[in-house]
Amino acid sequence: MDRLVALGDLLLDQLEDFRDDRIKHLEIVDRQYSSITKYTIWKHLPRNAAMHLGLSVHH
Repeated sequence: MDRLVALGDLLLDQLEDFRDDRIKHLEIVDRQYSSITKYTIWKHLPRNAAMHLGLSVHH
């Protein structure tokens, strides 16, 4: 989980300028393991920025 938290922090740092109140949080899905790990980040990001990174966006 620490690796995912670090990844999330990095993504948020890079996307700080793309905030959008329409998006409530984004979810990072880690598929490297047999069981899929999901990490949800509560941050405001535009849908297109999150989709560009291949992340699942939820309202």
